[in-house]
Amino acid sequence: MSAKGSPQSALVCGVILVFAGLGVLFSMARWAIHEHRKQSWPTMTGTILECSPTLTGGKSISAPASSRTSHPVWVLTCRYRFSTGGKVWIGHRASNVEPRIHPLKAYSDQPPQSLVDICQSYPVGSEAAIHYNPADVMEVYLFYRSPLTEWSWCLVPTFLILLGLGCIKFAGIF
Repeated sequence: MSAKGSPQSALVCGVILVFAGLGVLFSMARWAIHEHRKQSWPTMTGTILECSPTLTGGKSISAPASSRTSHPVWVLTCRYRFSTGGKVWIGHRASNVEPRIHPLKAYSDQPPQSLVDICQSYPVGSEAAIHYNPADVMEVYLFYRSPLTEWSWCLVPTFLILLGLGCIKFAGIF
């Protein structure tokens, strides 16, 4: 009998897929838990220096697609000043998970409403709570967004695990 369709091949393939899926799931869960811990970081008051949607990439929004170097994307450009330990710092991260890149589906001169809403929440010159890592003051962000609310991150490892279990079942183990 050929090894191509043998139960042993299905078993090996299934075990590899299950372990790969578990490895990816474990790694992603560790990252999500680390990100979730940032929610308890202390805050300090900072001053917004800049908060605006910026179009980056490509030569020009009105240039023909053939002459663009890359697809343009909208990014949230933000800068804020804060002080700690007697030093003044400038931060630029909007969020702990950086929900700031918005690829354009249709080329538009107008930023996505989500970026406009964020900018309206943080007008230039206003004070805002800046979240910071006490162990590393340069790890700062303006607002917290939980990665645990986006469960789509677990679809790929779940698919790998189910596919692996299917292969193991095909091999006749259960």
